[in-house]
Amino acid sequence: MRDFYVSLARIMIPHEEFKRWAVPAGAAGEEMERAAGSEPSVLRFLLRSGEDGETEAARIEAIRSYMYDALEEVLEKLNRGLMLIEHTAGLRTRYGILAALDLEAYTMSEGETSPIRPSQKIDMREAERLSRLRANSVLEFPAVAAFYRDKKCRIVHALASADLEEVYSFDVGGEHIRGLFVPERPAWEVTEDMHPRSGIAFAVAAGEEEMAAAKLHWERIKKGLTEDEADMHPARYVLTEFVNVYDEGLLLAPVHRILSDAEPDALFDLMRKKVKCTLSGNIITVGGRDAAASIRAADACIAEFLKKNGGAVRYAEKYSAEDGETVVRMPAVEGEDVFSCLKDGKCLDAHSFVLKGCYRYEGREISYD
Repeated sequence: MRDFYVSLARIMIPHEEFKRWAVPAGAAGEEMERAAGSEPSVLRFLLRSGEDGETEAARIEAIRSYMYDALEEVLEKLNRGLMLIEHTAGLRTRYGILAALDLEAYTMSEGETSPIRPSQKIDMREAERLSRLRANSVLEFPAVAAFYRDKKCRIVHALASADLEEVYSFDVGGEHIRGLFVPERPAWEVTEDMHPRSGIAFAVAAGEEEMAAAKLHWERIKKGLTEDEADMHPARYVLTEFVNVYDEGLLLAPVHRILSDAEPDALFDLMRKKVKCTLSGNIITVGGRDAAASIRAADACIAEFLKKNGGAVRYAEKYSAEDGETVVRMPAVEGEDVFSCLKDGKCLDAHSFVLKGCYRYEGREISYD
């Protein structure tokens, strides 16, 4: 018998106003909260960057209070099942399947092997910070996605042609998003079909730090649970959007490196010895057939350069070549290549790609409080 690592969930959504409720992955901050005004928003479930110590503790307490308010006033719980999500941006449509991923089958340390693995290196400091929030939360509204493999796209094609109930339809961030509910009995068949017969089953494609935070929290609390309690506890799972690496609408955006106080000629002279690249002005463009290997080699060169010369690096999908900055343009990783990069417990460098079309707007309960 095969093991299965995906479960169904009782998904929670707002009663109305999805457009104001939903926020893109990576969004958080006082300015955005002020823009949301008094309207209900997932933003109020998120830690802001830079919060620590007493500020973080106060924020977590405020988030917990707002979660209880949202349970009473904003959210509704659907029947057990899964959601087929249709993302449309222009002429491009990508599908996702929303269900719960089992943390017992997930490992995150380099060199480990398991059915569920991160696709990119994890910032463990951020994961620890997020785990403190999860330990005090009654809900999760994650922006976590995981890749699965269905070369002929049979799973999604079958669901898209079925007579499913439309639960929501709204526009946000230049996309139109529809959610179609799959009831419990056919939903279980879908989750089984997503599992391969061997090898890595799922690769976390977005929200790596959130997934790692959930794992840290789960490993801590399961020590006080019986085996039966651990089997049923909601914190054992993470609500995840499953995305087929062969989906024609899949878009992985490259993430570029912008270095401050870096002489482009000096950096290029170092890089061209170790990775295929070209220089134009203050922009170094990285090439090569193997995008993952090229990114890894370029990052190693950047780290070596910064260690010797000082300066700082930031990461961005879009950039403008400002005075005094050197841009290293990275190649795009193809979805079909991700799983081949995860052999022997390896993964891609952090900031190797961004999965486009990730938003927070659906959640679930993760605590009995």
